[in-house]
Amino acid sequence: MSDNIKPTAIKPVIFDADTHQYFIPEEDGMLRGNELVSVSRVLASCDMYGYAKTMKNVEKMNFGTKIHSLTHLCDQFLISSEEVTDDEEKGHLIAYEKFRDDMKFIPSVMEHPMYHGKYLFAGTADKYGIAVINGDELRTLVEIKTGKPHPAHYIQVAAYREMFDYNGLPVDRTFMVYLQKSGDYKMIESVNHLPDLHTFLSALNVWRWKTKNKIGKQDAE
Repeated sequence: MSDNIKPTAIKPVIFDADTHQYFIPEEDGMLRGNELVSVSRVLASCDMYGYAKTMKNVEKMNFGTKIHSLTHLCDQFLISSEEVTDDEEKGHLIAYEKFRDDMKFIPSVMEHPMYHGKYLFAGTADKYGIAVINGDELRTLVEIKTGKPHPAHYIQVAAYREMFDYNGLPVDRTFMVYLQKSGDYKMIESVNHLPDLHTFLSALNVWRWKTKNKIGKQDAE
């Protein structure tokens, strides 16, 4: 494993899983104690997903969270698809294992909260590590998805990539990996990083304007 892709390079941030809030640690200089807006909250507040918060959509989100947890355990060699009994969960985990084997992907940073010290947003990307692409070992950011491709996903991963770059963890390639119940997966590369990042920063400014003027729902996640 390369020495320059370890979580110790990331500046610490406090994440409250119950409220989905991120905070800068008290000891971190003049910014200490400040709340940070998450990438997902920015996108939701600006309605960039376009999803209504229905019971069905909440169930889909909860299922996605479950699959993310399974892939994390799989990366730690604590579970494999052979041990999963639920057919839908099993199929998705088989798809992830297939992706990991195909790309020879070795994650070194997994669901590690971090923040951007300049733009003051935070988030938790899924996986970052080394993948073998066309024979080259490349630093790769991977976002796992269980739903269908959506334009907002490109904006999300652009923000995550910017966070990694800022924290001294450069990214060569960025992929969204859509896992399927069938055990197959679809991999889509995000290649327009700068335009997508500019879109996110514009949304971030809109969120701050809405927050300052107390317009719209401020508890969107």
